[in-house]
Order: sequence, then structure tokens, then C-alpha cells
Amino acid sequence: MRWASAVSREPRAAEAFGEAAKKLEHQLEGSAPELLLAFASPGHASECEHLVELAALRFPHALLVGCTAGGVIGDAHEVEDGPALSLTAAVLPGVTLSGFRIDPTLELADPTAWRARVGWPPEARPKFLLLADPFSMDVGGLVEGLDRTYPAAPKFGGLASGRPGGNRLFIGDDVHRNGAVGVVFTGNVAVDTIIA
Repeated sequence: MRWASAVSREPRAAEAFGEAAKKLEHQLEGSAPELLLAFASPGHASECEHLVELAALRFPHALLVGCTAGGVIGDAHEVEDGPALSLTAAVLPGVTLSGFRIDPTLELADPTAWRARVGWPPEARPKFLLLADPFSMDVGGLVEGLDRTYPAAPKFGGLASGRPGGNRLFIGDDVHRNGAVGVVFTGNVAVDTIIA
């Protein structure tokens, strides 16, 4: 298992992605990542569709997940003002990843709806990375619904931060303006959660 992280303060999203991606490739020494996390400052929100395209071209075997964020952290640096893009990549041998989206209209209390949306039974011992838009999603209900359906599963992640209607969430090839996105980890992986 290998992780790499980079941040760019380039004002244009394409240049920021190129700079951060080059740093990741150097850190990973040629290993192709299976997971790519991207966090973009609100100034890059209008270019998120382009960022998703760039990620698919540069890291075609990686599952992309991310969101816009008021504070962007990468490579042990935090940027809270001005443009910033953070990329974190992971090489995860023996781990299966699958992405999903939660529409704000999903019946959050229904375990059947959750299993259909997530695509894994509780017996698979899934672990969940979740990113949600707090202006359009009942985040408490989201966590409670997952807890009810997958009571022993670790759940970690955060909230997109920005203004109502201005956030973006990415999962795979898609960019969304509301709801939540998630990644299911199964296989040879352990997750310890902490509160930051």
C-alpha cells in the first residue's frame, strides 16, 4: 500500500492538476494508483468537469472521488485563501473499490435502498469514505441510515465547504452539485477512524 499527496496553487485548474499530478507520479515512482482523491478550492468549482476529464486521462485506472473545499490540504500544507487543488493517490493491492452517489431524495431510513445503492452486503465488511454537500443533504440522516444498514462498518470523510449551490462533488466520471458521494472499500484493508 502506497500513498502520495500534492497541492498546487496554480490559478487555472488544468495547470493546477498538471502540477499536482506530476508530483504524485514522482512520489509513486511509476506505480498506478487505484484511488485518486481531489479537493478543489471554490475558485476551481466552474472547472470541475474539466478536472474529472484530466483525471480520467492521466490516471485511467483510478477511482476519482472529491469535492470543493474552503480549506485545501495536500502534502502537509493547508491553503485557506486563493486557488488551490489537492490530489492524493493510493496504490491499494488486494483492495476492491466501488463508488456510489446519494441523491438527496433517497429514503435514508430504508436499509433495502441503501444496499441497492451501495451494492455490497454487510457480510462483505465494507468501509465507507463519504463526502456530502451540507446544504442539500441530511448528513445526520445519511450517517444514521448507513449505521442502520452497516452497523459494524467504519465511516469517514467530510463535508464540501462553500456556499449553497456552489459546491461540487465528484465520483468517477461524474460531477454533482448536491447530495453525497462515497467509496466502498472491501478486501485487504483496515480503517481506523479519528476525529480531527
